[in-house]
Amino acid sequence: SEAVEALPYKLVSGDSHVTEPPNCYIDYIDPKYRETAPRVGKGEAGGVSAMNIARWNGSTWSKLGFSGFSGDGADGLVRCFLIHDFGGTTGEDLVVGGSFSSVSSGLVTVTSPAVARWSGAGTLWHGLGGGIADATVGAMANDSGGFIAGGFFPGPFDSIAFWRDSSSAWEPLDGGIELGSVQTMANYHKQFAGPDSIMVGGGFQGAGGLTVSNLTKVSSGQHEFLPMDLGFTPFAFANLGSRLIAAGYGSQLTPQIFPNAIDNIMAWNGADAEPLGDFGLNGFSQALAARGDRATVNS
Repeated sequence: SEAVEALPYKLVSGDSHVTEPPNCYIDYIDPKYRETAPRVGKGEAGGVSAMNIARWNGSTWSKLGFSGFSGDGADGLVRCFLIHDFGGTTGEDLVVGGSFSSVSSGLVTVTSPAVARWSGAGTLWHGLGGGIADATVGAMANDSGGFIAGGFFPGPFDSIAFWRDSSSAWEPLDGGIELGSVQTMANYHKQFAGPDSIMVGGGFQGAGGLTVSNLTKVSSGQHEFLPMDLGFTPFAFANLGSRLIAAGYGSQLTPQIFPNAIDNIMAWNGADAEPLGDFGLNGFSQALAARGDRATVNS
């Protein structure tokens, strides 16, 4: 560090990026693409006032709240969604996770850090046990009797927690995540391999007292961490038929189908990792979706 300070010139990071100004795709794009082009904005979606969350009905955007109020939504970033059945008469509701402190609808503001519930039937936000303090929730998955939320929130829950519907309260989960955070979760069902499991991925070095690297699974209902050793860092999961697709970062040869390699994307068949395609991806991926027999990934 002393040598760097002594240099007669300033160092510039080669990994820094230059991005377009906010008005680039508004003022300087071909007019025929203007309505569908990406843009930077705050508090709106498609010209509709909406704070950090909005819904699309197939043709137009709308906010989660009442007309005439500009502050409806979340006061911070929303990072993940989950459809969960809380029981009762409302049916399935939307759960949102992120790095916000409160959510608002009309004149009602609900303090529920990092995680909150939107009841479409009542068009109202609800807190979930007071939320999770000093947290960022980045992934959620349904489980028997509630759901699991993961992210980065050092403290009593150690970055992963279980919401129990019957007690309307958060509970710790098997010792939590060690030295890192959760970035993605997905359910993987027993008809494909063994008991129901919730796959947990991110950047961490331990879970529930086990030495695991970036990938583990939780037994559904039992909430016990189970080891996985695949040398892979997943950023996104998607179910594709009987296989779970994981996209992220990692490369290794697979003895089952040598010499094909797992390059930044893989398929999990319940017992082994398999390559997806002949060459995988030539860069890491952070988003993945599957429908029918096809998967879409960004790279």
